[in-house]
Amino acid sequence: VLFDLTEGKKYFEKWHNVLQGVSQVYEKRVDLEDPKSGVVDAKAVEPIVRWLLGNVDAKNGGFNAAPKYALPGVMEWAFLREDQGRLGLVDAARRTLKKMAASPLFDTRDGGFHRMAAAPDWGAIQYEKMLEGNVELIREFVFALREADDPALRDVLHDGDVLVTM
Repeated sequence: VLFDLTEGKKYFEKWHNVLQGVSQVYEKRVDLEDPKSGVVDAKAVEPIVRWLLGNVDAKNGGFNAAPKYALPGVMEWAFLREDQGRLGLVDAARRTLKKMAASPLFDTRDGGFHRMAAAPDWGAIQYEKMLEGNVELIREFVFALREADDPALRDVLHDGDVLVTM
């Protein structure tokens, strides 16, 4: 994460004016709405869960054929659903994390995960490392480990000097 923060800072310092300009153009083109507070109810959630469960890649992990990447919050979401007696998503989410950890998407040299895999078998890697994506993945791995220890998942958090203690 420290590497990603350092690189992000370099990018921001080098391209600050360009990023500001793009932001201003975006704000003029898009009719930005004020956020509305509310609760997401089961009617909105269940179709997404049905899609996820209907598109589990049993061989390679993940959901659907490709591209392959982590879905932020799916592990936590799976546990919340399990607490409500709605089973099925935890195993698919955990299998996905295990397959990702064993895939070339995981950078065994520097730690962290590359942006995504374009091929169904976690191949055709897009090598960018996105800070937000890696932070979300750390969270997913921690949630998975809170339920049950797994050396393969735990090792991901230790590689590349990313250390999370439970």
